[in-house]
Amino acid sequence: MNFDSNLSLICPNLHILILEYFTGEQLLNFIDKIKDFSQLIKLDIKKLKERCFDELIRKIFNANNHQFRSITFDKSSIFLSLLDNDIHQVSYPNIEELIINLIDCDMLGDLLKLIPNIRRLHVNLGRSPHVSLTSLHKVSTLNHLTDFQLYSIYMVWKFEDITNIISKMPYLERLVLYLFTDDERFLNRQNCIVMIPSSLVQMYFFIYYYIEEIFIETNTLLSTWPSNYITSSCILNESCQYITIHTIPFNLSTINIPTTVGQHMLPCWKYMEKVKNLNIYGEFSSIDILMIVQYFHQLQILNIHSITHRETTDITKLSQRMTLNLSRLKQLTITGRCDLFSLFEIASNLEHLSIDFDSYSRLIDHESICQLSQKRLVRLEIFDIRNTQIIKFDAIFRQFKNLHHILLSTNDSSIIIDSLIIQALEISRKDQSTDVCINGSLSRDAIKIFRQRFLDHGHLSIEYSFAIDYRSHSTHLWI
Repeated sequence: MNFDSNLSLICPNLHILILEYFTGEQLLNFIDKIKDFSQLIKLDIKKLKERCFDELIRKIFNANNHQFRSITFDKSSIFLSLLDNDIHQVSYPNIEELIINLIDCDMLGDLLKLIPNIRRLHVNLGRSPHVSLTSLHKVSTLNHLTDFQLYSIYMVWKFEDITNIISKMPYLERLVLYLFTDDERFLNRQNCIVMIPSSLVQMYFFIYYYIEEIFIETNTLLSTWPSNYITSSCILNESCQYITIHTIPFNLSTINIPTTVGQHMLPCWKYMEKVKNLNIYGEFSSIDILMIVQYFHQLQILNIHSITHRETTDITKLSQRMTLNLSRLKQLTITGRCDLFSLFEIASNLEHLSIDFDSYSRLIDHESICQLSQKRLVRLEIFDIRNTQIIKFDAIFRQFKNLHHILLSTNDSSIIIDSLIIQALEISRKDQSTDVCINGSLSRDAIKIFRQRFLDHGHLSIEYSFAIDYRSHSTHLWI
């Protein structure tokens, strides 16, 4: 991917730059080109994919001659790492807003040292074996920070962990916590009052509280809170024993729930009007999904990860009793089995579809589904490909006429992608160009095969144009 090094001359008055669907490697190479924009203060990175590079955060913070005030990553982007050697004698006082996904919670302290003048900080933490905040000890107080959000459900948090973090934020006005814990001190309002600074105006939380004793009295635990401030649901079964507690209203844009929680929380969904990003995972039937999403009318991104799919005998009759509307949904990701038609029918403005190989096999021959989405779908991703012979580009372009981007990938290094590349090059599209990215291994003879293909088609007219780029097991074609 080549860019002019003098981009600032092309767009001298640029204020906001949005980068979408970059890979880590592409962004690492491109970020140095962002310089000398005198008015560029906001960088918005969406759907950053593939490999994370340790130096990427430092590169981004250094971009545009240290003039960025706001840097944001969406939750569809990869988790980033921050190494100790990135932080020695360096800080970025220009950064006032940061929304970021960090791999490890112990990187939080290192991050805070870099951004002494931060005003708004939202952190989404990845999966770590345990909570570690040793790097937090040497962090100075963040006197400018007024808005802090911590999203972390892959680790078990203790009350003192959160207290230690908030102690660095004496002038906090807005606090949002999305946590998993087994510490009942979180459930006591008096403890929270002691924890938060006196400057706090708004506090929202969603807590998964794990319980060891199955006969726990939730009312006793939560009686210290006003009844109109929080609501709770108790989930007790063989596989999980925990309580969900959240404030009313629930003021987070993203929620991540197993279907066992969703089935028990149905009366509470009316408080979730502001949720725009919903992740559902676990064992479920198609009707379970519909029962949950019927309450999320503002939903823009839906990710469904099915471990085991339970069939529903008559989904049509059950769905007719619901008020289903996902007209704002733009992006849908499905892993595992799921009834595609019922979702496509209510997602009238879907633009981005990401599905695994099995879902693609069911989708491409389903005329009703394709008719629902053929005019509006602009990006299609098919991952975990196990058989390249099943992928047919002519069928894809026939069913989805407005595709601008196609991403194909396989997790099996033994699968050779030569045939997919040749097949893509056979497609001639005169009305519009399409970016095709194929991730996987090439054969040893791939270059010879491609060269011969070009020789055999030396009669191609000037109207037939394409470009191809291969690096790091990723092939990009523009056809």
